Amino acid sequence: MQEVESGRLSQRAVERTYKINRRTIDSWITQFSLLPLASNGLTAKPMKEPNESSKIKLLSKQVSEVQKALEKANLNINRLETLIQVSEEELKIKIRKRPGAKQSKE
Repeated sequence: MQEVESGRLSQRAVERTYKINRRTIDSWITQFSLLPLASNGLTAKPMKEPNESSKIKLLSKQVSEVQKALEKANLNINRLETLIQVSEEELKIKIRKRPGAKQSKE
């Protein structure tokens, strides 16, 4: 464990040197280490905190995605309202519910 955490040996090197199953090493790291598991056999380093500029980039990307989703939703609403209006005019049927109208009993 100490050799893997210190970076002296990779998980694969420990596996070969001590003839220990890889799953066992992964289990030990999960249970006893502060380092995350590395899927490629190399020692893992703790993740860095994102800096201010990367946070701003991420947030601006999220804002633009939300704006695109809102625009798409508004277009869909307009499309459906137009569909209802044209259907009511051409087919001469009431689709929209009138305020205060009672439901019919069927």
